[in-house]
Amino acid sequence: MESEAFDKNRSCTPSPSLAMVDSYFGAIDLDPCWDPDCIVQASHKFDIRQGQDGLRLSWKIPGVTRVFCNPPFNDWQRWAKKAREECESGELECIQILPISLDVAAWHDEIFDHVAAIAFPRGRVRFLRRGVEMRSPNQDARIAYVLHAKHPRLLDFADSFAGCSIVYPARSIVQIETERDDVIGLLREIGASNLHLTRKSLVHAINLVNQFSKQGISIPGFTSNGRPL
Repeated sequence: MESEAFDKNRSCTPSPSLAMVDSYFGAIDLDPCWDPDCIVQASHKFDIRQGQDGLRLSWKIPGVTRVFCNPPFNDWQRWAKKAREECESGELECIQILPISLDVAAWHDEIFDHVAAIAFPRGRVRFLRRGVEMRSPNQDARIAYVLHAKHPRLLDFADSFAGCSIVYPARSIVQIETERDDVIGLLREIGASNLHLTRKSLVHAINLVNQFSKQGISIPGFTSNGRPL
């Protein structure tokens, strides 16, 4: 079967990417730039073809806390700004798929300066068009999964996107500190018989200790280099 003609502005999220998003969220409450060809299952959808402009409409809908957004690549900067603004109050968490454009100011102004975590997949992600995988070399893209959250669940994010390389912008340290007591409680339980942590979570927890130490915050039971006493 011949692959569909490529349209980077209607590149639907493939199942492996959605599986990671679903693993973190459990379910998606809102897709603000939904496409009728996509396979995203969300409780609420904004469809521009029905006059529902996700850039103009509020994402703060009763019962909505988990937002997934794979925006048109030709307008991703405005969608990144919208996600940041909607998540600033702490009512929403949003995972976006964004093209990697580190030479674009918006990546620094809207992403690195504000988001909680960024997951870079190994290799390129092949998107869907009307359910068909885009197979041409020019039909896949270098993208990143970006987490907007005022109170991020970083251990869960690390587990859900375990196949990716994850970066925590400096601003995340401040966000982590807001959950300091929860993190300390989890670290104290490491090794307990009733706690089942994946290796990824354990490594990530130790990395958190290192990050706290760099901020001058000591964690009871751990050395300054993140090792249990």
